[in-house]
Amino acid sequence: MPKFHALQVKDIRRETADAVSIAFDVPERLKTDYAFKQGQYLTIKKEINGEELRRNYSVCVSPLSGELRVAVKQVPDGRFSTFANQLLKIGDTLEVMTPMGKFFTEVRKGQQKNYVGFAGGSGITPVMSILQTVLEVEPESTFTLFYANRGFDSIIFNEAIEAMKNNYMDRFIVHHIFSEEQIQGELFNGYITSERTQEYARFFFDVKQVDEFFICGPEPMMLAIQDGLTQLKVDKKKI
Repeated sequence: MPKFHALQVKDIRRETADAVSIAFDVPERLKTDYAFKQGQYLTIKKEINGEELRRNYSVCVSPLSGELRVAVKQVPDGRFSTFANQLLKIGDTLEVMTPMGKFFTEVRKGQQKNYVGFAGGSGITPVMSILQTVLEVEPESTFTLFYANRGFDSIIFNEAIEAMKNNYMDRFIVHHIFSEEQIQGELFNGYITSERTQEYARFFFDVKQVDEFFICGPEPMMLAIQDGLTQLKVDKKKI
């Protein structure tokens, strides 16, 4: 049964101008309770100005990392996200629920799969956890990531993604798509649409060879990608 516990903030890392990642210190007695699957989320509870707020944030690291870390992007008028980005300090305590969620597939040593991930903005958070886990646990598997943002400065986890590109050159490919900044190649400017998804499949992956698709981001983007994959006759069980 999911349960809240008071956890101390162990580390705060500035990821972009409007996003931080927060690591929690998990006491030894609670390690089992906070064991998570890649792609799961935490519910965080905090009283701000006399009102109890609850927000869900995906874990952004691999279960093998030894960390419990989430990312919080500041949104306009977002009370908790503003607090987390501007006021939260190392050593503060937050009420954190034990991990939940089913946004994952089983990852196991010996599996040889091809994965494709689509992420938009802070939707990279659970995909990052899944991506890291696949690359660490399944040395025969590959992962292709399409990551949409406004521009270069809004790429959350940019350094970590670049490091993974260098560490797993033959198994990990990332394509950045920018809506407000021009980059080389028409396919990578603008937004990910249903038609664009089908073009990506034509040039960068064979849908028949992909075992799992992961999609996380703004709802219009997710629906457009799902439609594109449906048009390509991808089995819904793979999405």
